[in-house]
Amino acid sequence: MLKIHLKTGTAWTKPIKVEGSLMDDIGQLIDDYYLEYGLPVALYTLDELDDEELEEMLPIIGGEYYIEGIEFIEEVAIVDRMKQLDHLIEILGVNETLNALARAMSDDEMDANSIITLLHTINDVINHLEYLRQ
Repeated sequence: MLKIHLKTGTAWTKPIKVEGSLMDDIGQLIDDYYLEYGLPVALYTLDELDDEELEEMLPIIGGEYYIEGIEFIEEVAIVDRMKQLDHLIEILGVNETLNALARAMSDDEMDANSIITLLHTINDVINHLEYLRQ
């Protein structure tokens, strides 16, 4: 999982979390995120930008829109995801479901594919709850 910190035109960034690694096409990951959730930063069309501004912008969706760019990218480790899960269990009180996920995560007999599937499930729960909290 990656956390991509998008430029906002101010000192602050707006992070988005995407499934992928630094080896993936970052532009495609941003496009996929945009198509599913939209982006938390301003979008510009080609008509809104002059040549000088355009050089600094990052195209998304094949140049249909432009954003200010990426400030930095960080990889989110499994430990960070477990902390998020613990935080959700504490806040939401959905102990049965989330505790089962946490127990499964600590099972030494799980193979790599099962762990990846479980992480995707945890990520889906986290993303959905974060979306609902907005």
